[in-house]
Parts: sequence; C-alpha cells; structure tokens
Amino acid sequence: MARLPVLIGAVQMPLNGLVFVCEGLMQGHQAFLRLAGGMFVSTTFMIGALKLWGNTVEGVWCCFFVFNISRLFFGLKHHLFDGPLAIKTLRAMSQERAGGSDSGEGKGSVSLITREDAAAETKKTFDDASVKVTAAFDAAATELGAAFAEAEKSSDNSDDEGEGKGPLRRALRDV
Repeated sequence: MARLPVLIGAVQMPLNGLVFVCEGLMQGHQAFLRLAGGMFVSTTFMIGALKLWGNTVEGVWCCFFVFNISRLFFGLKHHLFDGPLAIKTLRAMSQERAGGSDSGEGKGSVSLITREDAAAETKKTFDDASVKVTAAFDAAATELGAAFAEAEKSSDNSDDEGEGKGPLRRALRDV
C-alpha cells in the first residue's frame, strides 16, 4: 500500500490551511498583482521540482509541498512585511494619528469605526438581505403555486404522459 504519499499529503493539510488564509488575506487587501507574481514564482519552483523528483508518486507530492511552501512564503511576506497589516505599516499609521492628523482628511488617513457602528451596519445589512431573500422566496412560492394550480387544471389532459411528462412538469415548463 502507498503509505508514504498518504503521509506526505496528510502533513500538507495544515500547511494548505495556512496558505489559503494567507492568499485570502491578499485577496481581501486587493493585492492581486503580488498574488499573481507569487503564484508565477511558486509554479516555476514546482515545475523545477517536478523535473527533479516528478518520476514517482512520492516525488510529485513533494513537489506539491515545494509549491505550497513557496505560496506560504509569499503570503506571509505580504502579511508581515509589505501589506497594510504589516507591523511597520500599523506603527506608521498610529504615529500619524498620534501626530495630530486624525482629522480624517489628507492622503493616507484611515478612519476608524467603533464596534457599535460596525454592529449597527452589520445588523442593517443583515436586515436588508433578509428582506430581499424573503421577497425572493415569496415570489418563488407564488410561481410554484401557480404551476401546481395549472397542473391540477390540466391533469385530465394526459397527452404528454406517454413521454414520461406529467401535468406538473408541463405546467412548470410553460411558466
């Protein structure tokens, strides 16, 4: 049995989770060019590794490991050193705010919202979405009710039943 590929794959699962989180942060920060560049370099590393070790199943799994380690490196580099949540960026923002430029105007300023404002905005968004979903379900229920009514009216007309189509199917097709 191929235990080594299974073990290599199992070891990679936590690594994959970290990679997905880092890449999700990059997408959230809209660092798409940096993400694409990291993916290009990681793919190049993987192709090189495949040329070296790609002749066995274990080698292919190790190449995936090289690929994911490279992706993790680029994600952590963005998060810890280059991105908007990097320590140096956060320190610069706090120094800027402490320096008296918290008026909310000017280039590069960040407006902070309170927890209560965020909760109120989230509740409003949730309520709006709930109203829209309820309206969509009501409209679908109305259309389905009309289809059932049409099916009951035309249940005596069984010309399509020989083809495996009943009155409900015919009514739904016509709506």
